[in-house]
Amino acid sequence: MDEIIDKIEHLQEQMKHIQEEVLELKPLLKQLNDQQLKLMTKPLAQQGYTLLHTLAILLGENPFI
Repeated sequence: MDEIIDKIEHLQEQMKHIQEEVLELKPLLKQLNDQQLKLMTKPLAQQGYTLLHTLAILLGENPFI
């Protein structure tokens, strides 16, 4: 049980850190033109969709959520 709690807390910390990084990045992205913005954010969007899908699978497997 402790290992599960540790892993969940670690994931929460990582997600908080990602949120902070995104908020810091947002004003910087406004400096780019549309082509640059697409080029820079496409990999982030793809990885973000993968992360959302993975979380949905995890949460969907738990009938108590």
